Parts: sequence; C-alpha cells; structure tokens
Amino acid sequence: MARPTVSRNSRYGSLGYNDITRALNTCGHPATGCQKFTRPAQSQPPIDITQAQSNSAEGTCVDMTKPHPYSGSRAARFIAHRLLELRPKKSQQDIATEAGFVNPNMLSMVKSGKTKLPLDRVPSLAKAMDCDPRLLFRYALEQSGGETVRAAVEEIFGTVVTRNEVGWLEEIRDASGHTDPTLTARSRSALRKVFGK
Repeated sequence: MARPTVSRNSRYGSLGYNDITRALNTCGHPATGCQKFTRPAQSQPPIDITQAQSNSAEGTCVDMTKPHPYSGSRAARFIAHRLLELRPKKSQQDIATEAGFVNPNMLSMVKSGKTKLPLDRVPSLAKAMDCDPRLLFRYALEQSGGETVRAAVEEIFGTVVTRNEVGWLEEIRDASGHTDPTLTARSRSALRKVFGK
C-alpha cells in the first residue's frame, strides 16, 4: 500500500511523507538513535521542519543513550544514597538550601552525575547531609580530576582520612599497644577477611 503524499498547501509545504516522519521521529543521526522530535499533538503549533532538519544537519541533537559524565562516580552514588536516607527527615530542597546552592536543581544535577560537586560546596553540603566532609571531599576530588588530582593532593597534604578511618586507626594503635606495627602479609590477609575479601 502506497504511503499518502502531503500536498503543497499543507502546513509542511512540499515535503514528502518520509521527509516529515524522519524529521519528526529522529534527529537524523542513525548512530545515536536520538528521539529529539516527536509528533505534535493537535493543539500544538506546527513544528518548523526546516529548523528540525538544520538542527539535524548541524549535529545539535543530544544522545540520550549516553549516561551523564559523572553518573558512575562515587560522589554521585554517595549523595544519592545519603539523600534517600535523609528523606524522612528533610527534603532535597531543604538540603540544597542548607548547602547554599543558589539553584536548588544543582543538587539534582550532582546527584544524577550531570555535573560534578564543586569543591567549595563540600563543607556546607556535608553539614547539610550530616556526613563526614573528608569523605565527601575525597569523592569530589575524584570527580575533579580523577586519580591524578587525588594523588597530588595526598602527596602535598597527606592522605585524606575519614572519621570512620580514624576510629580504625585508633583501634589498631590500642590493640598493638602503640608499637607502630608493620603491615605484614598475614595481618593484611586477616584485615581483608573482615571485609570478605
């Protein structure tokens, strides 16, 4: 069965049926599968097909199949988890306000990994989320420049140690009688077994 043709006096001009469906359904980038343009509802104004085609040719589509740049980062996962834990006590909007974000959506963007956590917001966000600022700072450093930045900061300022890690160190010192024990293969193995490794 032949596809219907679109007449010249229609709102789409002289474009054919295939041209219209291609412009409405995809951005024209077969590799991305972007679904940027959708069929308009009857109540919506007509879509400018020529603009849609020029956007497609210029490559201005957004590839919806790609994750956000920081979505897999420990900072994004930690913030998302902590916000979920705090949900019964305070809203994400309250936390964003307490942390001093001018735009409350910024916290959503950090949580989803769309943007990285600014280092200057770590202390206030850690306070708002009631978490260790050193841990959050370490995660934010990873986002800022990966392992190289983290290593450079630790070389200059020393290893960033969290409150929980300080507790472990104090327990090791107490258990060893403050003798500064060497980490042997046996003690390393025993420690890793505690964590199921």
